[in-house]
Amino acid sequence: MAKFCKYCGKQIDGAACDCPKAVAESQALAAQAAAQRQAAQQAAAQQMAAAQQAAQQMPGQQPVQMPGQQPAQMPGQQPAQMPGQQPAQMPGQQPVQMPGQQPPYQGNPYQGGMYIPPQQPIMPMQPSMTTELKELLTGLFKAPGATLQKAMTDPAKNAQYLLGGISTLIILILVMLIFPGELLEYGFSICFKIAFGVAFATAVIRIVYGIIFSLAVRKHNPSLNVQTAIGMSCVTLVLDAIVVLLIFLMVKIAMYEIVIALVLFWLVSSVISGYLLASVMSGGNGDATFLMSLLIQLILLIVLVFVIRGVVTNAATSAASSALGGMSDLFDMIY
Repeated sequence: MAKFCKYCGKQIDGAACDCPKAVAESQALAAQAAAQRQAAQQAAAQQMAAAQQAAQQMPGQQPVQMPGQQPAQMPGQQPAQMPGQQPAQMPGQQPVQMPGQQPPYQGNPYQGGMYIPPQQPIMPMQPSMTTELKELLTGLFKAPGATLQKAMTDPAKNAQYLLGGISTLIILILVMLIFPGELLEYGFSICFKIAFGVAFATAVIRIVYGIIFSLAVRKHNPSLNVQTAIGMSCVTLVLDAIVVLLIFLMVKIAMYEIVIALVLFWLVSSVISGYLLASVMSGGNGDATFLMSLLIQLILLIVLVFVIRGVVTNAATSAASSALGGMSDLFDMIY
């Protein structure tokens, strides 16, 4: 049965994964094991030193007692106890602790008669926000399926949300810059409404698609929740921002045929990336991915048509009102 990394989702064959989080965890476990070995060596050295010192005792002193050996005891006599030695304890009996005395170490019961506090485990360092953004961007083009799998299993979603917000802002700015400078100067509000409508509709369609599909395949992937679906959808917004950037560049060099092709490619890439997102969410269930993806894509495309019609109608109404207002001012000046 194939194994996957619990941090990045990449398939591994017996060996540890080479992602930053897995490497950090391996280093932490190795450091903890080395510390335990060092503590055991120190305890053995202290045992040997105590045995050599006891061998040199004079007659009349307490006999040497090896670890785990019970001392000889007369009836009614209390067991002898060396300074610093823990008293013997019967099963189920609570240990007696004097005021100011350190509690006994619950790890190794014999540590050379010394109290050694338990060592705290070394926690792996969390990657920075910049590192997470870089990993998402590069992974989306090198291994999109594994990157979405990592985004689904990663408990930290802030980098995914931030990436979606940046992508939406880039789409808004690029659509605004596509309009000619004269139109931006005299009809800035109209251009902003159109650009905002395009960017907002793109983000909403991606996120709503992810949420609906996550609810539809909950029985195939019970651990999938709405926050995870939103984070994964935000990651796919990067593809939309790149397509809008290419459209902006082609408009500026007047390659309008390529602009039309890129607009059609935008729709195709949205469908394909949505299908990939659905496949990862469903855990590779092909039947659920295909049927639900087709249905949700159809519903969202219908909604998109109505949204575009509303934005265009609003913009046309604003433009007509501005033109009629200018003609009215002109008539007032003439008459």
